[in-house]
Amino acid sequence: MTLDQVTAKITEVIGHFKEDPGYYLSNEMSTRDQLINPILNVLGWQTSSPKYVRPNQKNELGDIPDYTLFKQGVQVLVIEAKKASIKVQDPKVIEQLVKYCYKMGVKFGLIANGLQWLLFNTFEQNPAERIVWVVDLESTKDGYYTEARQLSQFAYESIDALADKIKQMKVLEHYWAANFGSPSAVVKFISQTIKDKAKREQELDLDMIEAFVSRRFSAWDLASTSRAVAPSLLLVEAQQPPAHPKADRDATERAPKANIRVLFADGTVIFNKRASDTLAQVIEKIGGEKVRALQLIRNGINLVETAKNSTYSQYPIQGGFFVLVHSSTDDKVRTLTEISKRLGLNLKIAVE
Repeated sequence: MTLDQVTAKITEVIGHFKEDPGYYLSNEMSTRDQLINPILNVLGWQTSSPKYVRPNQKNELGDIPDYTLFKQGVQVLVIEAKKASIKVQDPKVIEQLVKYCYKMGVKFGLIANGLQWLLFNTFEQNPAERIVWVVDLESTKDGYYTEARQLSQFAYESIDALADKIKQMKVLEHYWAANFGSPSAVVKFISQTIKDKAKREQELDLDMIEAFVSRRFSAWDLASTSRAVAPSLLLVEAQQPPAHPKADRDATERAPKANIRVLFADGTVIFNKRASDTLAQVIEKIGGEKVRALQLIRNGINLVETAKNSTYSQYPIQGGFFVLVHSSTDDKVRTLTEISKRLGLNLKIAVE
């Protein structure tokens, strides 16, 4: 199995869905046979062989999961399949999966509706971190390459390393949050690395390096090359770089921040100097409980929680909730757009 093979299969599956969405939105069996099974097969889980996959097999406690996956005779994964109209983050669906996995002693579970795949860690001590990731095949930004990489984590050949991969990702998430909270922090980190590595050949001025790195980022098409890593790294215009590096750096630091304006259907407008304030106030108006129920996982935790997190920045809102605001403006816009779509709010969202 290669990533190219997985990507090609995802493309094929989404093509089937787009030909007749209504068919899959109302039919779970078709979703299983024509959207879910092809993905499992390309990942090495031979759905036609009970050695790998056993559909609707009653367990010792009388429960009947949709799929039980085996490797060398050991249950390693439980999958709950839903028709395409059912959201994988539905709390009732998650509760059902948890029950199956916990009783069977299976560490990982998946919920799949053909378009979305949710990976769940049954025995994670922190409930907020039990959802490992959600893959949405309808919102790809790089031709399904990122989605293929995530789905490949539970491929037959790599399932044994899944727990270790998750631990590694947590380390990366923590390191990124601690060191790269803004585009300028990324520039500073790269600039210091360049300065240290070039020291043997030439002592370089740090201001000059930062200006150089900023211009390089501007010249790249970050929308296609770095979207998943740092979507807001367009720091300065590189068409006519300033004559003096220090001026370049100052211009970068003084660049106006993008703010978010949100218009509700009832005419309410929420607009603040900081995008974080706008995000929190919008969620507060919608209702913390409603948004929390959507299970929008960001940086490994729910966007709206009932307890303060020690790692990421959160804003308290009414009802005893905390809103995760540790994200770029672009991410906040995407989050608000998703909330509006899933709750049918018809919010008008603009970046100014």
